[in-house]
Amino acid sequence: MIIQLDEEINLLRKTLLEMGNSVEEAIEEATKALKDRDYTLAKQVIKNDLFINRLEVKIDKICLRIFALKQPIAIDLRFVASGLKINNELERMGDFASRIAHNALGLSRIDDPPYLDEIYTMKNLVQQMLKLSLDAFIQRNVDLAQKMIEQDKEVDKHYEKVITAIGPYVHEDSERFETGLMIIDIAKCLERIGDHAKNICEDAIYLAKGEIVKHQSINL
Repeated sequence: MIIQLDEEINLLRKTLLEMGNSVEEAIEEATKALKDRDYTLAKQVIKNDLFINRLEVKIDKICLRIFALKQPIAIDLRFVASGLKINNELERMGDFASRIAHNALGLSRIDDPPYLDEIYTMKNLVQQMLKLSLDAFIQRNVDLAQKMIEQDKEVDKHYEKVITAIGPYVHEDSERFETGLMIIDIAKCLERIGDHAKNICEDAIYLAKGEIVKHQSINL
């Protein structure tokens, strides 16, 4: 029974990493499609979201099978419970990557879309957050998790820069309104990806210490 549980835990770990890698690739390719005005790549990112969704279902089944048949306790229980939550975080990130690709399709016909430097900076930050948040979870690395939680503040700063800049850009020419909305939506998608990576870091701390750090300011 112990060996079987270990095998299931290892399968869960492996599949979570596979899903994380797929989401990271989707973010990279969606922003590459934006940068290169690559219509075909953007469509491929949207199509590949189905693969991420299938991985979500697979992870759900693994977790439920472990709960039903293996009755995990202590650290194994926390790992599986956190795995279910992280599965949802990753699936939402995949949805946001697909949404970025949709916007890339719209912007592919626009000459020189504005503020893409801020977008690419945000992409680099959240992509790093995703990778290192999963590392922190797998390695139970509290220090790394806390570092990535702090990095989310940098993502928010760049998001605010985009929002602040788009107003005057649209005001100067009303025909820029649709373009401005698409840029804002891409920035919002990246900001939300950062939030989901932050949530994974909080789950990493819970796994390592058994301590719930979400909403710590709330008095119960």
